[in-house]
Amino acid sequence: MAVLAGAGGAYFVSKGQDPEYTASAKLLLKGPPVSSSVPVYAPPLPDAAPDRESLVTRGEVLQGTERRLAREIGKGRAAEAVDSLSAFSGEDSEVVELTATSSSPEVAALAANTLAQVNIAFRKAQTLRDIERAQEADREELGKLNPSDPSDAIALSRVQQDLSILRGAESTADGEAEIVERATPPASPSSPKPRRNAFIGAFGGLLLGLALALVREQLDRRVRHSKGLEEAFGLPVLASVPKSRAFGAQNGKALEQLPGREAEAFQLLRANLRYLNTDRELRSVVVTSTGVGDGKSTVSLNLAKADAAVGRRVLLIEADIRRPKLGGQLGIHSTEGLSLYLSDKSKALAEVVHQVPVGHHRDGPGSANTLDVLVAGHIPQNPSELIDSDRMRALIHEAEEDYDLVVIDTAPATMVADAISLMSEATAVVIVGRVGRITSSEADAMREQLERIDAPAFGLVANFAANAAGKYGYGYYK
Repeated sequence: MAVLAGAGGAYFVSKGQDPEYTASAKLLLKGPPVSSSVPVYAPPLPDAAPDRESLVTRGEVLQGTERRLAREIGKGRAAEAVDSLSAFSGEDSEVVELTATSSSPEVAALAANTLAQVNIAFRKAQTLRDIERAQEADREELGKLNPSDPSDAIALSRVQQDLSILRGAESTADGEAEIVERATPPASPSSPKPRRNAFIGAFGGLLLGLALALVREQLDRRVRHSKGLEEAFGLPVLASVPKSRAFGAQNGKALEQLPGREAEAFQLLRANLRYLNTDRELRSVVVTSTGVGDGKSTVSLNLAKADAAVGRRVLLIEADIRRPKLGGQLGIHSTEGLSLYLSDKSKALAEVVHQVPVGHHRDGPGSANTLDVLVAGHIPQNPSELIDSDRMRALIHEAEEDYDLVVIDTAPATMVADAISLMSEATAVVIVGRVGRITSSEADAMREQLERIDAPAFGLVANFAANAAGKYGYGYYK
């Protein structure tokens, strides 16, 4: 009786409601690089998902959306459609899903698409305003220069080049946003669904939940444990890194001595690299991964720290010049780094290398050992060309002669080509796999790439791996 009453009640309540239709459009927002030595004319992009959601649904954007809709469907319906608008962005995604609900499927799709278009228009207008201000400043400076004065020649050339770049940026400005999926009128209402509600309420909840769980388990190709990593790559796991707040330290605190369990993971990694690799002397290690957020930069830094802490001369090279992180972690805020060294042949290595202490404690001084670091510096426009250059290869060979160990943090190997040439130059390649995120297909792609270039792949670091107590390892990228 209770089951029948629940099913009947859900059915008749649903039947009494007016149908509502929901449509969604997907908007890709592209922010400027994290750091750059040249002006980047693009609206800012918040890091946090709630801030991105607020950005695309702020008051002035909704007002612009309502004005556009009013011209097509009238003020009353436009106001109702705008009131239904919402946004959702994943924590690690630059895509924002814009959703609208209406009694009309066409109005729902129109409202979601209009919100996306208005956001693009606002961002483009902001970009053009920034470019116009920069042009005005250059034109003002140009008016102060004398074309016939040789002393003004260099400045004149620079300003003219800047204006040319700005004109190009103006002609291609798109607000760093695009609609990657337009909303279409839904074929069926999102609510109510009387028969479905009755079935789920009376009989189907438990069965449906079990079925969905089973399907998800079958379709989910994420690697769930360290053993799965070994099977996917055909390589041994050299170390498993535990979860710790210490790995999120910034502004130089990343140089402090790690707690015991965290430090032990990198001591084990160091030992396995050094003593299991008997074929050739270990002089350089490339640390890479399949994607952003796997923790390769943290592994690179702490492997270098572990080796330097025992008194060895170690150089850490941040060769991920597309998304540099190490400067912020180490408190090295300098635009002079690897990019400048590779592009300016007059620069000596000693001019761009920073020496930092390692192994000191939070509450006072500790070890007097130091680590040499070559941060990425400014983000160049030709990263692949710089990394795959004779000067980069010469740098590695020179560093191998001058240091006991060279640790190279590269860009994700399956996303860009930067890491490929470096993997062929190093003594060993270590792959960081984030358990619970990396998929077997990503691992297969990486494995095939390593085999194709005959890279000296030596082993894996399991990130987010289960320890003996059943807890999971650290979450480096949020």
